[in-house]
Amino acid sequence: MFVVGFIILALIDLQGRFMFLLLALALLGIGLAVMGPATTTAALSKVPDDKKGIASGVFYGLAFLAFSLGVAISTVLLSSVASLRFKHLLNLTNIHLNPSQLNSLKLIYTGTHNPNIFLSQYGHVAKLVPLVNDAKLAFMSGFHAVMLFCAFVSLIGFIVALVVNNQ
Repeated sequence: MFVVGFIILALIDLQGRFMFLLLALALLGIGLAVMGPATTTAALSKVPDDKKGIASGVFYGLAFLAFSLGVAISTVLLSSVASLRFKHLLNLTNIHLNPSQLNSLKLIYTGTHNPNIFLSQYGHVAKLVPLVNDAKLAFMSGFHAVMLFCAFVSLIGFIVALVVNNQ
């Protein structure tokens, strides 16, 4: 369910349909609800009763470490892909920006700045409106890369679980 949910999210565009988003998030939620208890049970089922507290602590500590690493890797991936995509799109134009404009556009393609604020600061200058759209496209490229990465990691986890379970 995770893999399918992440792939659906990787295919959503800027005009993403609400139903696809709802479907993807529902699949991710159901997958998490099914996976969480099953993973905990599988991890702790072979542990002797007197060691379950320690094993549970180690299990959840490693799980939180994995979640943190996932967020960090996803952030770096989104930022890197969005930055490369925006630089590519910017090179296709002959528009020269001052450092302040370039920094504001960077905040848009990393998803931390509202495009409307940028346009209100610099006005609807004809040359800047397409760049805001390019920044949005760059953000979506980074988002798609992160969702595909998550789908890949989920698929690897599923395969490992099948192999370990069959042994």
